[in-house]
Amino acid sequence: MIIASIDIGTNTVLLLIAELSFTSRKLTPVYEEQQMPRLGKGLKPDGEITKEKIDLLVKTLAGYKKIIDLHNCEKVIISGTNALRIAKNSEEIIQLIKKKFDYNINVISGEHEAELAYLGATSGISDFGTALIVDVGGGSTELIYGTQDKILYKNSFTVGSVSATENYLYGTPPSKEEISNLRSELRRTFNDISSKFYPDIAVGIAGTATTLSCMIKGLKKYNREIVDGSIISKKELEELIQKIEILKPDEILTKYGRILSGREDIITGGAIILSEILNIANMNSLVISSRGIRYGAIISEFLNEN
Repeated sequence: MIIASIDIGTNTVLLLIAELSFTSRKLTPVYEEQQMPRLGKGLKPDGEITKEKIDLLVKTLAGYKKIIDLHNCEKVIISGTNALRIAKNSEEIIQLIKKKFDYNINVISGEHEAELAYLGATSGISDFGTALIVDVGGGSTELIYGTQDKILYKNSFTVGSVSATENYLYGTPPSKEEISNLRSELRRTFNDISSKFYPDIAVGIAGTATTLSCMIKGLKKYNREIVDGSIISKKELEELIQKIEILKPDEILTKYGRILSGREDIITGGAIILSEILNIANMNSLVISSRGIRYGAIISEFLNEN
């Protein structure tokens, strides 16, 4: 069975086309693509997603529909996360997409987002005791802790790479005081996980984690085979932050290449979030997974049907 899964996030819109085997219960990616309409740029709770961003979303989905039709997908699953959770005009956008493409957008709760992230991330990992899944999105960060069989803890925090940048890192580049204020706020925000669990591995998913892996490895273009399963140490992450926190967004883009395109102004904020989580969880490294919500959505749908 060929299934398409789309994750509409605050920053990115991700497409996965995968083959699902009902007999082996195996999910095999066939095609993946990422676009960055940044729906949540400047969005505050109960604010509105702008017409410009809605038009970009429609354009993105129109392109995705051609790919989906080309692969003869039997089902299309669309998950909407933080931007669509908090926007006042979410229902209008949902109805617009339904009218234009006959697609149903399922706006998921933070807790359900965390569950899907865990399902997706752990589907690509074998033989671990306990894992902490870290999903740094644009407007929220999900932390999920569990075993191969069971989720033991999940929480969605309303801070992500976009919101952290917009609310704390005003300067270009940000000042030392701004960075210090952000780190202090993150320690307060994530204090809930302090001494709560001791994972065997920490796994970073979504665009912030995969982009940071590319930067550390010197990749100018995303390569899933290299990035998926790669490991970045806390030391490597801190050294990268020290290099980019003193640069303007355009300087970051010039130095690290088009892998940063559309993310160059928020990558410092995202990296700092990951850094603080590793510190609080007392982890020295992070395994990078290219799998996430779009994978988990397919697995969840399959499990529900069976």
